[in-house]
Amino acid sequence: MSGDFATAPAQPGNYSIRACVNGMADSCSHGTLKVIARPKPDLVINWTRDKKGCCTTKRGKKLYPKAGVANHGPVAPLITAEVRYYIIGPGTGNVWWDIGNVDHLPPHELQPGASREEKIKKGWKVPKWGPKKNWHTVKVCVNPNRQIEESNYSNNCKTYGRFIK
Repeated sequence: MSGDFATAPAQPGNYSIRACVNGMADSCSHGTLKVIARPKPDLVINWTRDKKGCCTTKRGKKLYPKAGVANHGPVAPLITAEVRYYIIGPGTGNVWWDIGNVDHLPPHELQPGASREEKIKKGWKVPKWGPKKNWHTVKVCVNPNRQIEESNYSNNCKTYGRFIK
């Protein structure tokens, strides 16, 4: 088979096409090629809590954040998604700290409708220094750096309060 080949356009829209046999103008057919946008996943944190229950952790002890991660979209992501954990409060100078744990969820684990539990398995040790008796906020996010194109980013994080004493 000989002839010219073309790559389909990546942008959604209607494109006019013309195909000819061996480049002969009198043997051409015309048509329209419709390119549709790929549907996008919608990665969600459905819930968050601490494995140790409510609501207090002593300085020097560990937090054990857990979260329900789901895909509410019609397709799986094309690449691996990250789940990250953060904390903010007086003990962090009211600045979000990334508490160092990253979970990686490959596309086959985030098929449409899939839901799974993620957690910091070994916990995160609350520093012994810092203010006593203050509420802090723990946040869990899926796809926090927006490496995966989604239909909705507003549901990628959830928080819960933790009293540090």
